[in-house]
Amino acid sequence: MKCRIPFLLCLFALIASVIADEPAQRRKLKDCIFKEMDRGNESSIYRFSPEDLTKLKEIVANEVDKEPFKKHNDEEQGKAYKDMEDAAKKYLPHIPTDKVDEFLYQLKDMAMHCTREMGS
Repeated sequence: MKCRIPFLLCLFALIASVIADEPAQRRKLKDCIFKEMDRGNESSIYRFSPEDLTKLKEIVANEVDKEPFKKHNDEEQGKAYKDMEDAAKKYLPHIPTDKVDEFLYQLKDMAMHCTREMGS
């Protein structure tokens, strides 16, 4: 019985540190993606107005904040991109669908880059 108490305390501390670290990881991922979005917008990859870019950042942030924070399979990734495409069509109907699709294609590369950067 005495052996279990230190083990349980260590386990509790580990779980608490992982839970506390998750919001920081989400924030770091969003910051990296936003920086990449700004860079892409400045280099005329897609060129959105400042208001449209802000709204797209909100859409991306909402998707990153969804549970669970883990590596997604292809089906889950497809659903996430479909959700973002639908949100962009709803909140930014004046942006052509092909421009939104090009942005989402670039976003996948940005997210992969930022995920690798976080891992190092």
